[in-house]
Amino acid sequence: MIRALVWILLTGAIIHILILLVQSTIHFDYTQVNVFSIIYLSKVWPELGEGLTMAIISWILAAVLFGLFYLIINQKERTKNPAGGKVFYDARFIDPERLDGVGRYSLELLKAYAQINPDVTMIIYDEKQLARLPKLPYVILDNPYKFKQLRMSLRLNRLGAGVVFCPQQIFSGFGRRFKLILSLHDTIYYQFRRPPNWISLSDKVIWRLMYLTPLPHRLLLNQANVVVTVSKASRDDLMRRHLTDRPIEVVYNAPAELKIIPAKTQKTLVYMGSFMGYKNVETLIAATNELPDYELILCSKIDPKRKEELMRGVPKTSKIIWKNGISDDEYAKILSSATALVSASRAEGFNLSPIEAISVGVPVIISDLPVHHEIAGDAALFFNPDKPTELAKNVRKLEDGKLRSKMITAGYEQAGKFSWQKSAEKLNEVINSLQTK
Repeated sequence: MIRALVWILLTGAIIHILILLVQSTIHFDYTQVNVFSIIYLSKVWPELGEGLTMAIISWILAAVLFGLFYLIINQKERTKNPAGGKVFYDARFIDPERLDGVGRYSLELLKAYAQINPDVTMIIYDEKQLARLPKLPYVILDNPYKFKQLRMSLRLNRLGAGVVFCPQQIFSGFGRRFKLILSLHDTIYYQFRRPPNWISLSDKVIWRLMYLTPLPHRLLLNQANVVVTVSKASRDDLMRRHLTDRPIEVVYNAPAELKIIPAKTQKTLVYMGSFMGYKNVETLIAATNELPDYELILCSKIDPKRKEELMRGVPKTSKIIWKNGISDDEYAKILSSATALVSASRAEGFNLSPIEAISVGVPVIISDLPVHHEIAGDAALFFNPDKPTELAKNVRKLEDGKLRSKMITAGYEQAGKFSWQKSAEKLNEVINSLQTK
């Protein structure tokens, strides 16, 4: 209690000084500003004087801030629900029309977890989502990107929640009385803070604010009892950046089950992934200058502006095919005859496409990152993402049949370490540990 009072007094003093600085800089009468005049202190008790009025307002604001910080940061201590209770799975990030990386992770993990706990209750925000989801009990609550989601925990309390798993960090824990597991998949945008050119101005502003300082993510993640991420490398990044004080568990991503029909190997290199700057597709394109006999197939959907940027760096002798989005079946067909899947990414939380490739017998040539070594092991050739020449040399190495066969065998073994069943078992272990506390 004494610490809280000291915190409020100190913070109030800082707010008071900031008000004085702003007032002296732009010469305004703070008592006329709506946010302050609603208190009416200077009108009801004019004898207090302007200075004391500002001090009281500052301390009131400090007390409000302290209250918010206390509610958010001390969720762990405020959890009072008895052990047990219903398990809820937040499926609101599974888009009914298009799956992104988080959506696919959420859906596949849910399907596997439902095999372990068929009584799990899904949280959705739109009945349209049900077309993609397994047949499980569900509740319709608030859209995660709407202001109303602030009441999320209060509604789950009334529904008897014991443990809630959210495959994202966007969750309001205000007033919760259940155990909460939140997820953060990577810390990429702390390394590459520049927002994409194709998103709206308002989204760019929010992006900048979110990654200007670790505080927003720290506040979000510290709502949880446990934080989940998708690789040991990502866990290490979270710890290095001090993004949470909570225990961090690894629940791995896993490859999709691609239906591959074996085909004769062609001189093709395949890239599957976004075209964000950190994905460094420029290096893949530059490497084709030394591989005029190979085709580079870029499978993913691409924004026209981004494609225009990349086209300016395409060598004249290069053979590049822009697919601009393909189905899983078409992707499997392209992979079945590829020399290799390639990725020059500068940062990843997991990177699903290399695991998908080695799981169906396609070698991978990927950038030298800790997470790539973690997921691909001996089933990959690695290169410096700033050196297209190294990538080209590795492609030539794969023309050796013995090396190729060795890598394919290693790939099957490595891919076997990752499955949605194993990930669901790990998630179940985390949930059970919270239920018994």
